Amino acid sequence: MTDQVVTSEKPRGIFSCMLEAQAAFGRVGIPKNSMADFGGGSKRAYRSIDDVLPEANAILTAAGIVILPSVVDVEYKRYDVEKGSGNNKYTTTTTVALLTIEYRIVCVEDGSFVTIRWIGEGVDGSDKSSGKSGSYAYKNFLVNTFCIPVKGQPEPERDNIPQPSSGNSESKAASQSSPAIAVPRVKNSKLKNHGALLSELTDDEASAYCRGMVHQLESTKQKLEVPPQDQEAKDKLVKLSSWLEREIRTVSGYLVKERNLPNWNISNGEVGKSVHPDTRGKRVVDLTDEQLVALIAHLERLGESEEVNRRLALCEMVFEARKNGDQP
Repeated sequence: MTDQVVTSEKPRGIFSCMLEAQAAFGRVGIPKNSMADFGGGSKRAYRSIDDVLPEANAILTAAGIVILPSVVDVEYKRYDVEKGSGNNKYTTTTTVALLTIEYRIVCVEDGSFVTIRWIGEGVDGSDKSSGKSGSYAYKNFLVNTFCIPVKGQPEPERDNIPQPSSGNSESKAASQSSPAIAVPRVKNSKLKNHGALLSELTDDEASAYCRGMVHQLESTKQKLEVPPQDQEAKDKLVKLSSWLEREIRTVSGYLVKERNLPNWNISNGEVGKSVHPDTRGKRVVDLTDEQLVALIAHLERLGESEEVNRRLALCEMVFEARKNGDQP
């Protein structure tokens, strides 16, 4: 008769889920991509709810968190505002909505939760004051609860916090030397593996996903060189460009660390000061085929080093992609 060993994993609990989400938000950050125009040339950048939701959706889902909002209290104030002048004077009604909302943050693994209350204020001359108030409250609740920075840090120190272990020294050492990394997901509804974790993709599929984003980013930036007349269309291109840069940074950072694949990050794809002077300061994807070949030859002459090998692999990948028609 053989002994059966039964092991059971203890659910993480809501606080562990929230810590994982906070670490992921810290890595990617959410920049201020929206612009408020106050007239007279006065403008201010800010984070809109549309800037926050895409990252929040992906990160909270990956961390196993569901947020359930519930309106606890609502207060409306209405004011008559005179507009126009002379015979064209007219009166409109402006509504101010003040909502008190309770957010229940739930861990889907074990149902544990915490509850946080937040307030939001929205002003509108039509029927949208409640919606504006709710959006404002939710955005600020997320930003403050999960300490979401404007600029992310790919390797924040808090990722090195030792994880809880079962008590033996081996698992403690493993948890301290190998901190948990939030695995990015594929975010392209046109792809068959949309929503899949990158850990579920082959190296070729993961690299193809990065190539596709680089291609889309370059195309978007070319459109912005001659921006459209419509301000809304221009804002959408700016938001898309910012999101692509952020996503490439996140995905490429994960693939470099976990898969040892070449770095597709555009910001890390710039040619450094130690390489060929004709290409110094330019991005690898912006080089002509002639410059790219010259740069590859120059890197090969520099000898073996981790940095040279990384840049050489990136150059060769871009060159191969162009030959196959995958790279602009």
